[in-house]
Amino acid sequence: MGRLLLDDGRWNGEQVLPAGLLDSLTAPTPASPGYGLTVWLNAAVDPDYPFFEHTPRTLQPDGAQGMIYDEGPNDLFMAAGLFNQRLYVVPSREMVVVRFGRPDPTWNDAEFLARLLDGRDYEAPTRKQRPVGERIELILTLRLRQLDRVVDLTEAQETALRPVVKKQVCALAEMRRARTQSESLSRRERRQLFRQLRRVQRQTDRAMEAELSAEQVERYRAFREEQRQRWRDAWRDQH
Repeated sequence: MGRLLLDDGRWNGEQVLPAGLLDSLTAPTPASPGYGLTVWLNAAVDPDYPFFEHTPRTLQPDGAQGMIYDEGPNDLFMAAGLFNQRLYVVPSREMVVVRFGRPDPTWNDAEFLARLLDGRDYEAPTRKQRPVGERIELILTLRLRQLDRVVDLTEAQETALRPVVKKQVCALAEMRRARTQSESLSRRERRQLFRQLRRVQRQTDRAMEAELSAEQVERYRAFREEQRQRWRDAWRDQH
């Protein structure tokens, strides 16, 4: 994909995508000045900009001022994926870089690119984390919005489901530390962790369905199956 974009939509001499697509892809908008169409731009953006509130932290650039790498080329752009998967493209250097992902909380785009592009050490700034309670409330709000899009919640249902979702979010937050350190856990400990995760999900599903109508339950189950399939696919890709 990176090479296709770099060559303005041509592949093996054939124009397979519209010419000029890269310009559209890397054009910022007032709503998201640091983001084009599915890719991050190497542009300075206020970290408190509302756009960032609805984007998972692991998918955001790590550089200063919300940039991918503040000392890197202006035309650098990046697609970010699960477990810090990265696609970097630098048209001015005719460069495409792919980084396969893994659960690594220390990953830093700017540090990686300093070593890659400039061949030097780079002391990455410490990430400013939101307070735990604030992060939980943010995730809770996003989960409820997602659920509302799937099953069209009534106001009463949203009120009833808020403590259910909050309990799930808090339980997952407790497990997160162990999950990010899963490589240091034994196989037995990892299995125990996954069993615990499945138990939390089953309890949440039951509590959710108890508050939904039959039609909503059907839509919710279809949504959950899609989620499970995506995670199975991601797990296979990582292993």
